[in-house]
Amino acid sequence: MAPNKSINIMFPAYKVLCVFIRQISKPFANYLKRRAAHNERFRNICIYFGNRSFAFERSISRRFYNSEVSECDKVTLSPEKSVNIGSELLGECFIFTVAAGLITAEYIRGVLKESRKEYRLKQRLDNIDSRQGDLQKLINQEVTRQLEARFPVISTGERKF
Repeated sequence: MAPNKSINIMFPAYKVLCVFIRQISKPFANYLKRRAAHNERFRNICIYFGNRSFAFERSISRRFYNSEVSECDKVTLSPEKSVNIGSELLGECFIFTVAAGLITAEYIRGVLKESRKEYRLKQRLDNIDSRQGDLQKLINQEVTRQLEARFPVISTGERKF
């Protein structure tokens, strides 16, 4: 390879950034879990989601295993367990949201890339069609000129002697 030619290597910066963001979202989710223990408002939110999640799990397991069990035996979770379940649920929701956002962004990026590619191809095709039309006009003009030069009667309608 000649020394003055450069190698064109495409570095997948976007994909590396996506992996980086996914990796950062996990410790951030853990930070949210730890934060739930210190902030009263966030703690209440985690307790609410923890209780809702626990009630949903119990409802599903009752329906799946034994549909004759009544709702009278209410089991409540301790606030610590509710906070743990709720913060775990919120952390997982955060990680899922980040991953879904990155996948959506990558999809949109791909669609835009394809759209630009199609636009360039359409421009190129239009350019080729235009050049073909110009060449066809030139060919028709040259054919007409050649015919007029060889057969003057046809072009003017009168004979030249």
